[in-house]
Amino acid sequence: MVAPVPCIPTHTGEPYLCRAHLSCSSHGVALNVSTDLSYFEHIVPCGITDKAATSMERELARRVDPCHVAEAFTRAFAARMRYSQVVTESGVL
Repeated sequence: MVAPVPCIPTHTGEPYLCRAHLSCSSHGVALNVSTDLSYFEHIVPCGITDKAATSMERELARRVDPCHVAEAFTRAFAARMRYSQVVTESGVL
């Protein structure tokens, strides 16, 4: 059995960008980069009722390249999880 790990909310006030647990996940990780946020009007993402979902593009008020975010996120995640080698579609990081 995996011990519960505190959730790491990645919001600092109003809308939130994503939510991550540093333990096993049954649904993976989602990071809203350039997401069509209208889908979130019909669900309660992550069970959070008092915050609206947002995206990196909305918060930064500029275009964000999802490929750049994916690589940066993968590198940071691999480092945090102490992976020595990560294979992606574009090669080894």
